[in-house]
Amino acid sequence: MHSFAVHGRGVFGVALWDSRIYLIQCECNWIKVFKASGSYDPLPDIEVSEMTNPSDILVFDGHLYIPDNMSPHSCHYFGIHSDSDHCVWKIPTSEPASSAQQEKMLTSLNKWWPWTLSRTSDGRQIIISTLTDKVFFWNPEQNLH
Repeated sequence: MHSFAVHGRGVFGVALWDSRIYLIQCECNWIKVFKASGSYDPLPDIEVSEMTNPSDILVFDGHLYIPDNMSPHSCHYFGIHSDSDHCVWKIPTSEPASSAQQEKMLTSLNKWWPWTLSRTSDGRQIIISTLTDKVFFWNPEQNLH
């Protein structure tokens, strides 16, 4: 078993893609990136300037998807009291990922508290669990923003 320390806040989500490890930490606006072999050397972080409270990460169709309840930093677990709209970020895995390529998706749902991401067994949809009594099945190709 291998392990490595990640400085800063707790790790909420991990994804592996194209020989890279992507980590999401709570209450941050960056994605930590490491080589997925050898000594797991750190690579430059990906900054997502508007992201505030990411809770998970999933690679789907060559992009990173990250649920964000957009709550103030002190309200991560209690984001249901937030007045902010919530979203899922779509970030390209290509280097470097500029802010113009970062897409804020599903904002039309307003306050819906996205929490975790997984994929359907056929790989065609993302399953989004929430901090409410709802689960969403979503195909990003049919995004309604």
